[in-house]
Formats: sequence, structure tokens, C-alpha cells
Amino acid sequence: MQKIDQTTQNKGNKDKKSRLHFPNLRSIIIESIETAKAQSPDEFEWESNRYDKIFEKLDIVHKVIEEKDPVNLILFLGDAEAKYHAHYQFNDISERFKHISVRPNEFYAIFNLYDFRHEEVDPAIRGLLGIEPEDFNLPAMAGWDAENPLFHERDNNHVLRWASIAYFMFTLRLMKWTSMDDQYRVRFRVGTEKSKIATLRNQEFVTLEKLCFLFYDKTSDGSVRPIYHFDKWLVYPKSEFDYVRPSWLSKSSRQTFLNDFMYLINAYMIDIPTQYLLYLHERSCTDRNKTVAHNLSANLKRYANIDQRIYEQHVADCFAKTIRNRLAQAMNIWDKRKFGDLLEITNDQEAVHCAKVLGLLPIPKNVLESLYRNVDLI
Repeated sequence: MQKIDQTTQNKGNKDKKSRLHFPNLRSIIIESIETAKAQSPDEFEWESNRYDKIFEKLDIVHKVIEEKDPVNLILFLGDAEAKYHAHYQFNDISERFKHISVRPNEFYAIFNLYDFRHEEVDPAIRGLLGIEPEDFNLPAMAGWDAENPLFHERDNNHVLRWASIAYFMFTLRLMKWTSMDDQYRVRFRVGTEKSKIATLRNQEFVTLEKLCFLFYDKTSDGSVRPIYHFDKWLVYPKSEFDYVRPSWLSKSSRQTFLNDFMYLINAYMIDIPTQYLLYLHERSCTDRNKTVAHNLSANLKRYANIDQRIYEQHVADCFAKTIRNRLAQAMNIWDKRKFGDLLEITNDQEAVHCAKVLGLLPIPKNVLESLYRNVDLI
């Protein structure tokens, strides 16, 4: 548990002061796993004595971001420990995947995880993005190709962070994975400077939505491992972009956990105290400090049975003196901002916006309840 320097008064004894103790994210992650495993044991292959492995493996995620090199994601594959089930033949799946298209704004791509490149890109990309299939490649999307800047500067590092978390998840010895059963979705902006379609080129950016289906197959040593992902890409106007916030689509016995776990790992890496997450959540629902304070107090009573009053002035001070600065620091780190382009947050609405950019808002329902439920008094 982490200590938070916040003093409130017991309602029943005004002379007695106590402090709220907010949980740390590590404990919430562990509780999330244990709860989901108890509810759906067949989905998991987890041993409680391996929790340190989760947090040790996150060092690779930090390495990918620090070096701004998505090729480092291949490091996860060398340590892929999950139990994988193939169930399908590659040729059968690839042919069916390529020929099933139900949306006019859609093209497909097949990505080789070990070579870390697109093995095939749908020729339909010419009519949708105005570029050649070979120009839809990793260097362009990572910002390494000055002649083909197929990326958005403000989205690039957030996309990379979320991709790292996804790789982390399906290579961790935590859940069982079956080919094509789970879909990873994410929406972000890409540059259209090289597009041969004038209207797209004039827009400068469009929004892409990636629907990623994971595929596992036997390797040369006979083991089943992550080999490919099959991607459907949807092209939207740039106005359709909101935030880089991915999600997992899966069967009901695992989808909620996958999304809760992804949120928690992201928050853990960004390292924002859980107290601030709760304050940001309540601020995102109202502009008034008085209402934020009231809602915090009511939810502490509802979920943790703590009868404490949060004061309006404390909320205002916490945002102005601490939360804004903490979020600005996080944005400058994860945006890879340089001197002269550093972000300053001057009001609470900007703080909420930045929390959304970082994927800290909205908080999934189960996670929100767990954060409140694990608050304690000292």
C-alpha cells in the first residue's frame, strides 16, 4: 500500500485525525489476476509464485519505448511462455481471411512476427490510402523513413507502448491462447503525404483502425508459438480519431480480464498513484471541485465502508499542486517531447485530456471498484 499525505476527519470524532491509504497498482494487478482466475480457471495457467516475472518482463516494454524501436518487440517472442493452441492451418486461414471483406474501407495485411515485417499487404490499399502495398511497412509507420512518413508524431509512441503491452500479454505465462480467438483493436492517425489521392494528401492525416487476429503454429522444433498476426485495417477520416486506446475482443470468459489487465499494466508503467487516478476519474465526470469531493467521499463509503469527508479545497490543491505536474511529466516522457516542446498543464480539463491521451481514463468498471475497495485508513 502507498501512503498518501492526505488528512481527513472521522465523522464521529472530530478530534481524531486519520489518513487514507491508497493501494499501489502492483497489488491491484495481483488481485485482478486472482479474481479472474477464480472465475474462469480454464482460461489460465498461472502460478501465484510467478508474480515477480510479470514486473520483471515489463523491463522489455520500457526498453522498446526508451529506444523507440518496435523491432525490440521480437524480444518477447524469445521468452514466450504461454500455452498456445494452433487449431488451424495457415494456408486455410490466410485464404479465407484475404477473401472475406465486408466493408468498403477495409484492406488486409499479414504480419510475420519473427521476420517482423508484413508478409503480404492487400493491393486494395492503393484505392484506400493511395500508396503501394510495399510502402505500408514498419519503417514508415515507426517514423524511420523520411521519404514515407506514415505516422503521426503525437500518436507514434503511444501506439508503440500499447503494442508492447499486447506483446507482453500474449507471451506471458498467464493465459491460454488459441489462434484467431482473440482480437486486438487499436485506432490511430497516419500521415498521407505520399498518397496519390489528392483529397487524402490535402488532409495530411487519416485514421486507421487495426483489427489484429493472433495466429499460432508449430515451429521447427515442434512447439506451438506465436508466428503471425492477421490484420484487417479500416480507413476513416482524421475526424474519426479520438485517442490511442486499444481494446481486446474475445469470448465473455476472458474479455473483461484482458482489458482490465491491459489498463492496469499501462497505468503501472506510467506510474501515476492510484489516488490521482480516482481524482481524475471523478474530475472527468464533473467540473466542480465540490462535486468531485462529494463523489470521492460517497464512493469511499460505498466500496470501502470508510466514512470520511474529502474537502473541496483539498481537491483543488491536489490538482493544482500535484496532479497537473505529474501528468505533464508523464506526457513529456511518453510523448518523447524535446526541449522547447515540453507540455505544461494549466487547468484540470487539460489534465483530464492528458489522462485520456495516456490511456488512464476511462477506468474500467472492475478496476475502479477495486481501487476504491482497497483504500484503507491509518
